[in-house]
Amino acid sequence: MLINKAYVFRLYPTEEQKELINKCIGCSRFVYNYYLNKKELMYKNNEILTLNDMKKDIPFLSKEKEWLKEVDSSCLRTSLDDLDKAYLNFYNGSGHPKYKKKNYNGKYTTVCIRSSYKDRNYSNIKVDLNKREITLPKVGKVKIRGYRNLIEFPFKIFNVTINKVGKRYYASINILTEGIRKYIGQMV
Repeated sequence: MLINKAYVFRLYPTEEQKELINKCIGCSRFVYNYYLNKKELMYKNNEILTLNDMKKDIPFLSKEKEWLKEVDSSCLRTSLDDLDKAYLNFYNGSGHPKYKKKNYNGKYTTVCIRSSYKDRNYSNIKVDLNKREITLPKVGKVKIRGYRNLIEFPFKIFNVTINKVGKRYYASINILTEGIRKYIGQMV
């Protein structure tokens, strides 16, 4: 049985990193709103726009809107996953998906991608608690604070959600733990 667990760290980005994080939040919101509008227009014409169709269309949209290439591409795809979940909830009786407003707060999610080559493992998201930093795609190494009781971060990262709350930034690192016994063992 897989269990989701999250560790939240406060981020201390530089001014350049803040600008890039804000761009990721804005681009994620733009893609969500763009495809929400497109789905509504196609629905009026009795056409359906699936999640795969939207994900295949992102490269064409990024050619049209050059500024979408400045941000992490997985945050654009995860915003489409959020839109798809909103529509599933709508079909199950929840309210119609709403457009995301530009405001003081925001968030985006990026997925951890792992690979290996010649017995070396690579990951686009890394947490180093000794140096107190997290490595994020396109943003780079960002200083963090939190979890003094952890000496190292041995978990496999599933995804990271970057939240902007006022002038503060937080990283919610989602991991998958296997088995309830392992989860209980970590809590004790």
